[in-house]
Amino acid sequence: MIFLGYNFLQDRYSWQPVPTNLTNINDIILENGIYDHFNITKDTDFPYITTYPGEWDTNTQLDADFNGNINAGNIDYVITQISSIKVKRRRVGTFDWYTLYEIPVTDPTDIDFVRYDYLAQNDIEYEYAIVPVIGNVEGEYSMNSITSQFYGVFIADSEASYKFKEGVSYSSNERVHLTATYEPYGSKYPIVISNGQISYDKGTITGSVIVFTQDEQLDRKATVERLSAIKSFLATPSAKILKDFNGNIWLVTLSDNLPTTYYSEVGMGFAQVSFNWSEIGDADSGQDLYDSNLIYANN
Repeated sequence: MIFLGYNFLQDRYSWQPVPTNLTNINDIILENGIYDHFNITKDTDFPYITTYPGEWDTNTQLDADFNGNINAGNIDYVITQISSIKVKRRRVGTFDWYTLYEIPVTDPTDIDFVRYDYLAQNDIEYEYAIVPVIGNVEGEYSMNSITSQFYGVFIADSEASYKFKEGVSYSSNERVHLTATYEPYGSKYPIVISNGQISYDKGTITGSVIVFTQDEQLDRKATVERLSAIKSFLATPSAKILKDFNGNIWLVTLSDNLPTTYYSEVGMGFAQVSFNWSEIGDADSGQDLYDSNLIYANN
């Protein structure tokens, strides 16, 4: 067999070497030839064939048909197996994951996606996981960690984020704690009654909306467009995340009107916008984020 190949000189492939079983292959080089197909499999018991291998299976390691590219992976095979991909997040040191996004997969192009996490708190290390889903069953987690870092004050939801950097101030901020005072007749001191567990923050934030050109000149057109987009975003009734580079973060809803003050010194070229907000949940709680429609699922 070593000298004569498979079949004692009975066809043109008889002088080719027998299949070799190798482990821990790190590099493969094809050179000095014209190649129609290249296949590597862990199955060393397949019958002798003179045609190209069939479909990708669980033993296949590489399969390249050189059909206009040098791809040798199993994307097409994987697509037939999975129904969606989940993007999950958790704070490092905690146990529970929650799902930021779930992307349906029906075509190879569906796995080429970009998603942004606008809900992360500054200076916190998070773990992210890409999870394939087969039917309703999750596959193996592919994980990586990153420390969230940003500068400025942001108002965001799961789809968009706007930054206030110039002229930003928290005009007021208070912790709401409802009580009632009863002053009984003949008593020197009142009776203070606190029913329930109401305790949340509320406040007002003000920030300038201004866009500069590359040479640090006021871009009036872009500033007007950005101000309009921010006001439209703030006017929507959906829940939002308010956060800053100091580490403050609130899950909020906005209330009242959006007063805008234009600067006459620059010909009304840019403005300050203000809005009132009230905390409606815990920005670090997957359940609260899910109930506010900011994430896909709380697990």
